[in-house]
Amino acid sequence: MSLGLDNAGRALPAALGVLLGIFLYAKPVVQPPAALPVLGLLVLILLMRLAREVFIQHPLFGLALLEPWILSSVLVVALGTQLLLWLALHAESWFAAPAAVQKTYAAALMGAVTAFLATAWMKDIQDAKGPFLPGPAWKDFARRFSTAHRLTGETLELEACDADVIASAGISGWGLRARWQRSRILSDYLRNGKRATPLRQSAG
Repeated sequence: MSLGLDNAGRALPAALGVLLGIFLYAKPVVQPPAALPVLGLLVLILLMRLAREVFIQHPLFGLALLEPWILSSVLVVALGTQLLLWLALHAESWFAAPAAVQKTYAAALMGAVTAFLATAWMKDIQDAKGPFLPGPAWKDFARRFSTAHRLTGETLELEACDADVIASAGISGWGLRARWQRSRILSDYLRNGKRATPLRQSAG
């Protein structure tokens, strides 16, 4: 029984992002408060771009460069949290109306922005899926690896790139452990002179 730990783990990036957003807004390290998350995202994007190119010839090193991408989900939530805090503190003053009406307008604007953020990014991050996690990016890397090295047939290497489950290797899914196991298979393939492993042999 997991006692909800799986769900808690999936929700952790969103929770950390909210806390980081509040902390940076309340006690900004730099001005504006959004500068630090934006800078962090730029660094992570550069790392992922580098990982994408490196992975084709060095799968394990490429994966090591990719794994920090998980932090992008934290930073995106932090930016969204900062935006909502800023709106909550300033939106009412934008409307030339009585105070009660200002609150209504500001609440409507907050609701619209919150709905947009939830639809665009937050729900995927909370559910541990979408473009801000390493798993989907690794699948893209693996497709490029398969194409670059012309993997064909019923081989362990091709399954490592595109099969959800590799029964012969005891690998399931695209989580952290599975990504490293799959990358090890691809790295061994290159180290062994691109000799593919037939599935029957890998099962034996």
